Amino acid sequence: MSLRQNCGLAAGQTGMAHVLRKSALRPLAVSVWQSKSNASVLPTVSQLTTLRTLCAPPALTSLREWHTKQHPWSFSKLQTAKRAFCETASSAAAAPDTRAKVVFLGTPEVAADVLFKLLKISQDSGSPFQIAAVVTQPGKVTISQKTGKVVSKPHPVQVLAREWLPPEVILFPEKASDEDFLATLEAMQPDVCLTAAYGKVLPKKFLKIPRCGTVNIHPSLLPKYRGAAPVQRALQAGDTEVGVSLLYTVREMDAGPVIAQETVTIDSGIQADALLFHLFAKGTQLFLDNLESILSKQAQEAAKEQDPAHVTHADKLEKNEGLLRWSRSATELHNQVISNLVFGNLCYSFNNIHFLHKSNIIHRNRLVFV
Repeated sequence: MSLRQNCGLAAGQTGMAHVLRKSALRPLAVSVWQSKSNASVLPTVSQLTTLRTLCAPPALTSLREWHTKQHPWSFSKLQTAKRAFCETASSAAAAPDTRAKVVFLGTPEVAADVLFKLLKISQDSGSPFQIAAVVTQPGKVTISQKTGKVVSKPHPVQVLAREWLPPEVILFPEKASDEDFLATLEAMQPDVCLTAAYGKVLPKKFLKIPRCGTVNIHPSLLPKYRGAAPVQRALQAGDTEVGVSLLYTVREMDAGPVIAQETVTIDSGIQADALLFHLFAKGTQLFLDNLESILSKQAQEAAKEQDPAHVTHADKLEKNEGLLRWSRSATELHNQVISNLVFGNLCYSFNNIHFLHKSNIIHRNRLVFV
């Protein structure tokens, strides 16, 4: 089955909502974790206090909104998974957790998918790591239409982290160079930091804190497409092979030594959003596969420097790039449509504005929009 078919892009299926929400490329596998039946030791008062912090019942409205509207995950399965996570926390409260400390940094929905998978695996008794803290950007400040008051809307990573972790390990500094933030992070003594679409530059002081360094998941085959929009630029260029890189973070953007890469062959109909989730899922697995060598620092010795002669850049998309210009070829217009879902694609026809969500090339000079 092709990648395009996996994404739900078979003929006859239309609408961006179907592609974004029903995509089989998303990490849907939220399995029902089996709770341990041999938990016979009753928790102490201090352990119950810890559990009250870790497992406080969330506002059902927000949890349902996150896990049923923003994701195709089952609410009941997620509650089962959370109970299993809390049971693990209860058993771990009796003794210090000696597993490697991973600090996760991310902001948008695609980063929340990465975090969820890490939380899921970290609850396993045989997991070599724990999620010691989550760092994300501050919430987006907006004005409520109902009350007219200024409110802060949390990003997806913060919403998910609140449902799983105590508030003291969820950090959202204005700048990663904030002294209080760096002091808090240093006190945690992280073994490794993992970034996935965090969206802020990390200073030298930050990079010196984790014992085994900071690694990043970047959805391109570096050194190609460094920057903010690698997937979109690859689709615009008509690339048939894309990929994901796991690399060490240095001061220069996406320029660190590469630990591992994976190549993905794509069809011409794949949409940017679905492909982005797929590549970050691949990158998460690369991190898990290489975690042992990262913690032993063998990965630092084996990581390959990027070739400066092959560096290309992927600048952030601008709103005016959603405007379709009919002087371009059918292939160019098609690539623009599938790569530009951030702003939508606008065309002007008889003084009316139309939004285009999907296209198919039926001939090299003929294009069908839906």
